[in-house]
Amino acid sequence: LPYRQIAQKTCLLYGLVSQNVKAGNLDQAKEHMAELLETREKHFECMDHPDGKQCLMFIKGDRDGSWGATKEKVDYWVDVAEKALCET
Repeated sequence: LPYRQIAQKTCLLYGLVSQNVKAGNLDQAKEHMAELLETREKHFECMDHPDGKQCLMFIKGDRDGSWGATKEKVDYWVDVAEKALCET
């Protein structure tokens, strides 16, 4: 996925985990959590090795901005989602 899409997917999955935990859909929350962990790895790979990555407009070498999605913020979203699951 292009960089921006990975960042957006990470944010969306974090919300899906939290919402499904609140709704009592634990199996669905666990599926989203697994996908969130996989997406985090893809996101970090893209951040660590940006060469050849493209943005949504497919402009060579343009990551289309980081959207403020630093590794620390992504790890925070993952931590919050994990805590939500652990509290159930």
